[in-house]
Amino acid sequence: MIEELVHGFYGRVRSDPELGSVFEGAITDWEPHLAKMVDFWSAVMLSTRRFKGNPVMKHNALSSVTPEHFQTWLGLFRENARDVCPAEIAEEFIKRAETIAESLKLAKFGVPVPKGGVAYTPDEAVKVAGAITPVPGGVGPMTIACLLVNTFTAACRQHGVAEPEA
Repeated sequence: MIEELVHGFYGRVRSDPELGSVFEGAITDWEPHLAKMVDFWSAVMLSTRRFKGNPVMKHNALSSVTPEHFQTWLGLFRENARDVCPAEIAEEFIKRAETIAESLKLAKFGVPVPKGGVAYTPDEAVKVAGAITPVPGGVGPMTIACLLVNTFTAACRQHGVAEPEA
C-alpha cells in the first residue's frame, strides 16, 4: 500500500502545473527518489528503520519552494491517500503528512507570527511544537543539533539577516 501511495502521489505531483516544475527541477532520477520516499513513509507509518536522509535539509535547499506549495502538496496527498487507502488508514497518513508539511514549513520559513501579533494560546503552541518534532526516528543529539541549525537559519531568513558561515 505504501508503494502504491508514494508512486500515485508523485505521479500527481509531476503532472501538477504548480508543483511539477519544482520537483522536476530538483529530481533528476525518479526511481531512487521514489524508493527513498517508500522507505520514508515506511519509517513514518510502520516505525521501520529503512529511511536514511534529512528531509529538512533537502527541502531547505529548494529555493523555488513557497509556503503555498505546501498547501498544494497536502491537497494532492490527501486526494491520493483517500483514493489508495482504506478511510481510516488514509486519515492516519494524512495526519502524518500534515505534521511533516508543517515541520518542513517551519524549518524553511520560520514560525509564523499569529494573527494580530498575539502570543500563541497553549493549544496553538502545542500544535506548532508538535510540528517541530522530528519524523521519524526520535530525538538524539544529531537531531537536536539539526533542529537548532535549521531554526537559526530560518530565523535569519525570516528577518533578512545574513546567515553565518559554518
